[in-house]
Amino acid sequence: MAASANKQLLEQLTVELHHALCPVLLNQPDNPLLFLCSHFRDQAGITASPVSTAYRMLRLSSSEGQHCSRNIMSAYKTLSEMDGHVPSSLLLQLLSMLTGTLPSNLAASLMQVFTVLCRLPPSFAVFHDATKCCMLLEELCRQPQQGAGGFMFQLPEAKKLLHKLLMQQDWLLAMDPMQPVTRLRSVRLQQPSGSPAASAAGGGSGAALLDVRLAEEEAARQAQQLVELALAAREGS
Repeated sequence: MAASANKQLLEQLTVELHHALCPVLLNQPDNPLLFLCSHFRDQAGITASPVSTAYRMLRLSSSEGQHCSRNIMSAYKTLSEMDGHVPSSLLLQLLSMLTGTLPSNLAASLMQVFTVLCRLPPSFAVFHDATKCCMLLEELCRQPQQGAGGFMFQLPEAKKLLHKLLMQQDWLLAMDPMQPVTRLRSVRLQQPSGSPAASAAGGGSGAALLDVRLAEEEAARQAQQLVELALAAREGS
């Protein structure tokens, strides 16, 4: 009887060790013991929560790590409900944790964008772009630049993701009947009526196309500003 119980316990421990060690061996984090400690604390029910588990998964690798996309998918599945959707409240909690290490002004700007994006149940694309954007910006803040070609991955990728997120935010705000002019499209009103761009647009669909183009330009400008906040934090550290 005791031998059977010992065998069952050993099998259970083997499964638990397998689940704990596989991510460590795949990702090779800087502090594997810290990850294992957090994993077993969660499994023991001491600090267990879907958000903390998802956060730990995202911390397994850098944004350019080989298994980063897999870790983001694992974090998404951890927060997913029975219908496969991540509740907006849980994603906002996770993003708040991820932005916790960023400069306060940068974190506040990002959370404003994320709060708008979470008005609707976030898709995996939004989850992926938002979480990876936070990781990229943190690396821009913390990691020393490696020569003249430093940040060759992080810098353009962060700008691209920020641009996408800002344009999605603008689209959601444009659907709000209480907000006919969004923050990005307000630049349309600043164009002189006699300017070449305004004259070329004319009215109707031309004006609508100009709105979109100007919104894209403004999103790119704001993305650049957010990236510069991250770089300024690195230079000041």
